[in-house]
Amino acid sequence: MNTCLRLAALALTVYVLSGAGVKTSNGAAMDYYFGFPAPSQVSGTFAGEPFSGVGSYIIALGDTANVHSYTDGTGTGYYVDVTQVGFHVDLLVTEFVNANFRVSVNNTNSTVELSRGAGGDVLILGPSGPTFANWDMTTPIDSYHVVIGPAQVMNWAAQSDLPWQYNDRSNASAVFFTPPAAAPEPAGVTLAAAGIAGLLAMRWRLPTACLRRQRN
Repeated sequence: MNTCLRLAALALTVYVLSGAGVKTSNGAAMDYYFGFPAPSQVSGTFAGEPFSGVGSYIIALGDTANVHSYTDGTGTGYYVDVTQVGFHVDLLVTEFVNANFRVSVNNTNSTVELSRGAGGDVLILGPSGPTFANWDMTTPIDSYHVVIGPAQVMNWAAQSDLPWQYNDRSNASAVFFTPPAAAPEPAGVTLAAAGIAGLLAMRWRLPTACLRRQRN
């Protein structure tokens, strides 16, 4: 299965898992996904166990009501601070933790970034793409506009409070997308499970445990 089809399958499945665009109660919840699809160029540890070559994803549970603009020496853009982030690797259970993170987009250089809150360590820098030139973090980047490109993975050794760490890596193949966050109805869960089973049969690794995720 070629890379484009795998990425389309990933985006479609996440779209189903996140409620296919159904609005949440406040109409502003959004999940920001940083992914490293299999066969992945990044490695690390999860709950003390090493992993490499498998797909992994970081899911920042955000709210567009908390998006702010900024201007600094690198350019202009937007950011949202989040306090709940999940990690998924291969077919294992997704682990959610309560911790301070910041997701930001720099419109000037068209790049997204994940860091540990205001002024904290930059953990993932990238990918970049023209989609980010005017993106204000309030609209979903859907399955037709998944951003694909290299990302810098850094500073994870200092994140000892987290149950997972990546090893530093330059130019790792990465994806970024933001489906609307909403819990699917029971019928949607069944459909999503069936879709995941089919995709796994094609050797595509997806965050299956997202089916049971909860927003605190």
